Amino acid sequence: MSKAKKLKNNLLGSIKEEIVLHGDLHHDNVIHHKDRWLAIDPKGVLGEREFEVAAFNFIHQSELSQENISELFLYRVDRLANRLNLDSQRIADWVFVRLVLAVCWMVEDNNDPTRFIKLIELYGY
Repeated sequence: MSKAKKLKNNLLGSIKEEIVLHGDLHHDNVIHHKDRWLAIDPKGVLGEREFEVAAFNFIHQSELSQENISELFLYRVDRLANRLNLDSQRIADWVFVRLVLAVCWMVEDNNDPTRFIKLIELYGY
């Protein structure tokens, strides 16, 4: 938890450009309508682009048994960062912070945080 807190403080203290973000952009909030893709259910928060991208699922549930999850995760983060001209390390760091936050929310709601804890371990944090 202290690693996530320190990392969060460092990330927030070093944002270069703050923009209006969707705030909850993940695969369940992107739909195809007629001939275009739409982002739905925005939260409208301020932050950096890397924070928004960190909400994506980089590893599908069916891939969790693979041995090279950490490498696959970093490869996908790097590839997406390059395509979007973003900082791959900041994306990976935000993923960690968001996963720890998800664990906290699960515990707070008396739900099982195992999935998020496993992702933290698999991603090599």
